[in-house]
Amino acid sequence: MSLEFLPGSTIGILGDDMMSQYVAQVAHNMGYNVAAYSTNPEAPVLSEADYRFVETAGDLTALQNFLALSSMVTYTSSWLPAKVIDALAESRLPQGTDLLQLTDDHALGRAFAESQSLNILPYETVSSLDEVAHAAADLGYPVVVKPIFKHKHHDDTVILRGDWDLGLVAPMIDGGTLIVETWLDDVQEFAMTAVRGVTGDIKIYPYVKLRLRRITCGARGLLVTSPMI
Repeated sequence: MSLEFLPGSTIGILGDDMMSQYVAQVAHNMGYNVAAYSTNPEAPVLSEADYRFVETAGDLTALQNFLALSSMVTYTSSWLPAKVIDALAESRLPQGTDLLQLTDDHALGRAFAESQSLNILPYETVSSLDEVAHAAADLGYPVVVKPIFKHKHHDDTVILRGDWDLGLVAPMIDGGTLIVETWLDDVQEFAMTAVRGVTGDIKIYPYVKLRLRRITCGARGLLVTSPMI
């Protein structure tokens, strides 16, 4: 499908990170208006937007108004809340929501990488504390445990370095699926956004470094990933 928007149209941007602000600046430089939607009232993109929409207490009114105003919608975050993805799917975005669903689900993302013969760290999916213990023993400590969906628990991750750390996982056991993955202490994660145009040209945006924040939890801690340029 080929789409064309003249300068003066409104480009809707979803995302809480610095990349969203960068995309908004590019849109302004090209003569477009910018509408921004975020679940974070301090998201950088809001300072660059002509129209600002912030979700409050799970109310989707702001999202509906944002979609109605925008000629097209794009997203830069690697995940969005499930209810936002559902609302986007119902609005029938030209670019679809397959990429959002893929990047929001750790297991789907790894299955995609495996289907493309990309090297990834060993992992197992689990749903109970016993399964976490078995998976950790099979993979070998240290391992990282996280919800299968990135939007859940704000993508908190727990590092287990031995059986004595299994208690840290207990608050995450709620019947949902978790993923247990081999953990490498000295590896730094980066994320990259690439956009392919209708002519097949690929535009690559700057790398984003994923920084780990430690939240104290008794004698040990939880790790939370947060993007930074």
